[in-house]
Amino acid sequence: MHRVALFSLFLAACSGPKLTSIDPFSLDGGISSASPNADHPDSGLIPPDTKTLALVSAAPSHGPWTGGTRITVRGSGFNSGTVFRVAGVDILSGDLLISDATRATFLMPPGVPGVVSFEALDASTGRVARLRDAFEYDAFVVEPGTGALSGGTRVIVRGKGAHYTGIPSVHFGAKPCTEVALVNTDSISCLTPANAAGPVPVSLRVAAAPDALVGEAFRYEDSPDGYRGGLSGGALSGTLKVLALDATTGFPLAGAAVFAKTTSTTLRAVTGAQGRADLTDPSLQGRVTVTVAAKCHHPFTFVDVPVDTVTIYTGAVMDPACAEGDPPSFGGGQSAAAGLVRGEITWTAPEMKREGWKNVPAPTRPDELRVAYIFDASPDPRATFQLPPPEEAITPTSTGERGYGFQRPRLPGNATLYGLAGLELRTATERRFTAYAFGLTRGVTVTAGEVTANVDISLDNALDRALDLDISTLAPSAAGPDRLDVSAAVALGTGSYAIMPSALRSLPLTSRTSASIVGLPGLLGSLTGAAVVVDARASTGPNRELPISAITGYRIPSLDMRSSLGGFLPIPIVPGSPFAPFGGTHFSVSNAGGCSLIVTRLVSGGGLVGWTVVAPGGSTVVDLPSLAALPTDFDLRSGALAVRVTCARVDNFSYDRMRLGQATEPAWAAFAARGYQGRYAR
Repeated sequence: MHRVALFSLFLAACSGPKLTSIDPFSLDGGISSASPNADHPDSGLIPPDTKTLALVSAAPSHGPWTGGTRITVRGSGFNSGTVFRVAGVDILSGDLLISDATRATFLMPPGVPGVVSFEALDASTGRVARLRDAFEYDAFVVEPGTGALSGGTRVIVRGKGAHYTGIPSVHFGAKPCTEVALVNTDSISCLTPANAAGPVPVSLRVAAAPDALVGEAFRYEDSPDGYRGGLSGGALSGTLKVLALDATTGFPLAGAAVFAKTTSTTLRAVTGAQGRADLTDPSLQGRVTVTVAAKCHHPFTFVDVPVDTVTIYTGAVMDPACAEGDPPSFGGGQSAAAGLVRGEITWTAPEMKREGWKNVPAPTRPDELRVAYIFDASPDPRATFQLPPPEEAITPTSTGERGYGFQRPRLPGNATLYGLAGLELRTATERRFTAYAFGLTRGVTVTAGEVTANVDISLDNALDRALDLDISTLAPSAAGPDRLDVSAAVALGTGSYAIMPSALRSLPLTSRTSASIVGLPGLLGSLTGAAVVVDARASTGPNRELPISAITGYRIPSLDMRSSLGGFLPIPIVPGSPFAPFGGTHFSVSNAGGCSLIVTRLVSGGGLVGWTVVAPGGSTVVDLPSLAALPTDFDLRSGALAVRVTCARVDNFSYDRMRLGQATEPAWAAFAARGYQGRYAR
């Protein structure tokens, strides 16, 4: 059970399950008996008359006031015309799925911390059913909601109208947050303590305000999402803290070499058992270049660091010589057990009848058939569309109650699933799928070893829209780029995309061109408020090699008119021949502006070891420490060196709060890159 106030939490623990009764004053009369625990909706009693509108239970019982929690409501009398309300606010049709007459799911809108009631309204009869105290908006939300086991994640604890004052106290589980500070009267920042993997409650104590606690408000995990680590803390002023961790396991890297290069000297330290090195020196003022080199790991450098805390996750070198001893083995852990998602694809139909395929043409030849497939939303809008194996096809002969059944194994977590229905040609030599219909469901909670049932996807959105683009790009040159690839995906939420089968165009590069992408869904119904995300890449040669300039993640909120696309970055240049040979200590990069970051990747040993150097944008001079005094397995390998220099633009970027993930392509709004060949000599 969740309760905001600590005292209320204690009372709830002592008093047993929460009982939520039907409002006896609802127009249909309701049910006077109490419902079971709202955290277990399947245990509820459903009124025998399924045509009578009633609300019985809702789960989960709490969530962030910022909204987005997926709620499952049990009751009776639900139909396609039922309107659901939270605290008097109608749930948008795109956020609501009525599975049958007894079950509905919807996404919670933003609200005010505290307890709210639900209502269901039958628009055809005017009947209203209510479920009082159905859900509690948490007193605050923690952003980001996940972080590394080692701690050190800078988070914002954000309330709504909280009016925080004084010196707050924040605990993650039983451990205090450090470097606690007021951002404003509604927000508190701090650095998380170390903790074991899994969710923890977060408690907050602020002078002149009640104690508050939110259960499972933050999750400790080792997910290699790339957005852990980076730059944080206060202005650099005599002290520097550096954390070095393995990017795969999250384990601290003991014995790593840390270099802090100032304008006057280079300081050196070695990390301890917790992967931390603390440097103190009067020269640590203004800006410093920080490098971490660990045994059997890729070196990493931040140039011109203006803050006092640097956290670097770096990957292990896949060298057989590193397989024994140090670093520690990655084995011994348990793989995450999958859950199972089970549901049906449906088409909007009166009285929930089993009918469909109305927006998919009938087959015209014997080797063609109507099929549908279920897909996980992709984290990458540029992902290539992959047709699932034939055995995963849903067909008009698939069993189902209201539609056509499917089941899909999936790793635990919150899933966004979408479906495509169309015609598939199957011959002895090819499979060709043409999609005609689209449907979507968000916020499907998948639990390890359990079945998430009644997940229905309505495929009532026809793929009959087109995206027309006018594109201003770079002029082609003899050295490249010389061709343009344009792709589109549908943004389903933060970092979540639907990949379409026919949303890719390849064109010769000209300074101005146009492109049309067809087979897209309308931005309506479940896609109300969504956008199409465009990726346009000017690259070189048939293999799409460097140099390259690209626009990534450009959002287009409407398909009703032509859109213009521009803002391609010029190709960066490294003057002279600094990489032939490269001594590992100095190079410079020039660009024509518009860069948030310059990311240089120096790769040796035929791809075995790569040194990543991240610098703020602009004309950049890079001075690196020599790693020649370290053992060879801390450094690049001598010999051939491949170098990629990238100028990247990041929206809403601040270098002094940069996350590691912002040094990678998924975070870039635009980038341009050039390659160089050289040799590295230790």
